[in-house]
Amino acid sequence: MMKKSDILITALNAGISVRQWYVLQSLREAGGLSLASTIRKRGNVNPAVMSADLIKMERKGLIAKEGRSPANDTRLLSITITDKGMIVLDGIAL
Repeated sequence: MMKKSDILITALNAGISVRQWYVLQSLREAGGLSLASTIRKRGNVNPAVMSADLIKMERKGLIAKEGRSPANDTRLLSITITDKGMIVLDGIAL
């Protein structure tokens, strides 16, 4: 288990927030989650903030959204960590 200071340094070196680092960690542990599950797992985060974080993470290539959802309900899409996201978790700066 990483110390909080190590998480902060790793996140800053990778150009992501600590909250985004924790999302990546949650995705690695779970093997992928829906947006709704990701928000529930990080329960103290506003859903709009989490959604914005996930968009930023997807643009950086750290996560991928997969699947189709009825009526474009993005909460039901599966979110997985990419190889690039795994590199960030392993402490290698992007």
